[in-house]
Amino acid sequence: VITAPELNLFVCGEDIAASRGVSVVKLRRLLFFSVSLVIGINVATCGPIGFVGLLGPHICRKFVGTDHRKLAVASLLFGGAFLVLCDTAARMLWAPAEVPVGVLTSCIGSIFFLWLLVRAKRNF
Repeated sequence: VITAPELNLFVCGEDIAASRGVSVVKLRRLLFFSVSLVIGINVATCGPIGFVGLLGPHICRKFVGTDHRKLAVASLLFGGAFLVLCDTAARMLWAPAEVPVGVLTSCIGSIFFLWLLVRAKRNF
């Protein structure tokens, strides 16, 4: 959220961001370090459930657009709601057995990312 204006310019391209005063190399290093740190902490704490954090922004981008100020909040809300729905489904669909929620989120997420790959290849 702190770097949202710079990220919005970065989406337009490195040259445009640099011409608008964004230090592209510094921003890229900051993002690489902070994202790596957050993903490492997330996976160490939550395990594979953190996969939802990769799924949420892609889905939310379709609804709120590419503005990172709105996208960050929408992704946060979507991730929580999606995880609650997956947990409820994992408990109810295979009752009385209880399937770990990570199994269901990984299944849904892998199908979604395969669809993204196929679509990206088709557009390339």
